[in-house]
Amino acid sequence: MPHVMLRLDRVLGFCTVNGSERPRPRFGDSASEDPQTTAQTLALLTQAEAALTDTKGRMPHRLAEE
Repeated sequence: MPHVMLRLDRVLGFCTVNGSERPRPRFGDSASEDPQTTAQTLALLTQAEAALTDTKGRMPHRLAEE
């Protein structure tokens, strides 16, 4: 999709970059996380989801008490 946007920019006169060449994004080492960090992130997301589910379950009871 970015290559289409570059072509449009060139046709409309917004950009002087060659629109026929497709962009090739390159990600350095900093973009990839180590497996331990990924595992910790997934664990935190799972805990947050569990807390949300618990909160949703308690909500009707709290509203009934008010």
